[in-house]
Amino acid sequence: MTNPNGRFGIHGGQYIPETLMNAVIELEQAYNHYKDDPEFNAELTRLFNDYANRPSRLYYAEKMTRDLGGAKIYLKREDLNHTGAHKINNVLGQALLAKKMGKTRLIAETGAGQHGVAIATAAEVGMDGLILPDIPFEEKEEFDGLCKLYGLDLISLIAPTSDNRIAMISREASGFLYVVSSLGVTGMRSEITTDIGAMIALIRQNTSLPCAVGFGISTPEQAAEMARLSDGAIVGSAIVKLLAQYGSAAVPEITRLVQSMSAAVHGVK
Repeated sequence: MTNPNGRFGIHGGQYIPETLMNAVIELEQAYNHYKDDPEFNAELTRLFNDYANRPSRLYYAEKMTRDLGGAKIYLKREDLNHTGAHKINNVLGQALLAKKMGKTRLIAETGAGQHGVAIATAAEVGMDGLILPDIPFEEKEEFDGLCKLYGLDLISLIAPTSDNRIAMISREASGFLYVVSSLGVTGMRSEITTDIGAMIALIRQNTSLPCAVGFGISTPEQAAEMARLSDGAIVGSAIVKLLAQYGSAAVPEITRLVQSMSAAVHGVK
């Protein structure tokens, strides 16, 4: 960047939602600390060479040279790098930096592109699982084999609309089951009206994997109720709301929320 405020001259600047600013600042500080660190760069170079198969080789395109005539044509075979070039280069650096920052559990949330494949290969530096919320269970095969290859769990979601597919999804799931508590868009709910107990009961008939209920859990009381029915509660939007409300002063508020949620969940176990 061209100045400490994240501006890029005439081309604009660092336009980021306030809810993400603390994380971005933490990331920037870690990057500035490690970018010239010899130990960090030596480890990253080892991953590039021994894991991603760099440097990529030059390939003499004999037929293309003959067809076009003139100078010999060589192609830099970035495609021979493990999962592709720019993707794995970025992913290994990002995952290693996250590891140095003390982020001990990395989960990639991604779409159906090759970037997701490259992220999955970062399992070597600490990733445990992959959540693909926009991929139906029936379409998971493209990713499931790769996840198993790299020792990752592809986390399955079960929603109130899964109906007669709940048993099938439960039997074939790995890691844990993410039980979606409500229909509609993500966000806090004042009340959870779905019959979570019936969903969990059906899941229990088909698997011994732990179940965690999420999507709208916003109070300790809701978390405790979900813990009574399942193995835990997943809280997201309530934390994002505190980030939006308190900005850089949100850490104590989030700590209090997490502690209260944790106490509520463990209080029923």
